[in-house]
Amino acid sequence: MLVLRVLNVVAPAYFLCISLLTFVLQLFLFIPSMFKDPSTTPLFSPALLHGALFLFLSANALGNYILVIQNSPEDLGKCLNSGGGAEVVADRPDGSRSPCSALPSTHFCRLCARVTQRHDHHCFFTGNCIGSRN
Repeated sequence: MLVLRVLNVVAPAYFLCISLLTFVLQLFLFIPSMFKDPSTTPLFSPALLHGALFLFLSANALGNYILVIQNSPEDLGKCLNSGGGAEVVADRPDGSRSPCSALPSTHFCRLCARVTQRHDHHCFFTGNCIGSRN
């Protein structure tokens, strides 16, 4: 279990470092080499279009990654049932009891220790579960 928790920390840091390195290489090495002699290159050269497309796609991927990290799925472990204020309780796989996991389409993730709605999988690159809100 410790290895999985370390992986939850290392994988996002690895992705962000590789993205930062790619941005730095693109901005300070590849793009300046495209403009050595502006009089010889056409206005919309293939290199310039490639650089613009690369920056757009990289910024899009990094932005979506940050949004997924920030918008973790709702933790239904603290929710209350609307009828009477009593918690809906169900058994966890380890024998303990979890609030609200008896609701339809919920799942208890052993890595996050959270109950999420419409749980898809636990993603190690984001460090959280992929569910209803992301």
